[in-house]
Amino acid sequence: MSYKHSIWYVPYNYKQLKNEFNMTHIPHITLKTMMERDECFDLFDKLVKKEFYFTLQNDLVLFPSMYEQDPMQAIGWWVENSPKYHLSLRYFGLENPKKIKFTQISPPNESLQCFLAIADTSDCNPEKWKLLKS
Repeated sequence: MSYKHSIWYVPYNYKQLKNEFNMTHIPHITLKTMMERDECFDLFDKLVKKEFYFTLQNDLVLFPSMYEQDPMQAIGWWVENSPKYHLSLRYFGLENPKKIKFTQISPPNESLQCFLAIADTSDCNPEKWKLLKS
């Protein structure tokens, strides 16, 4: 089980964030996931807003399962004023959530300017996810 292909908002400074927060994956805010490749490219071309600004809430949280067949768990920050969107800091397997321990880490303190991108998220290892189009 994987996330197939996804449409993300990726911070322009994603390489800096990746280093600063010791992330093994590309930092992103998922707009839509679990799509076939063609479906993903079709939707991307129809989307008008190719850039967006996001501010993250301060509390690092363990997210509930986001999808019916979610292959992973994650900790990260919710997007301010949005119960749906988030930026994941770390991914975990489907172990017991009570066993996942983490220390509070403050999110980036500035608003994140992001670009729209298509990502290949077909590998179960987030380190192998890659951008296909932006």
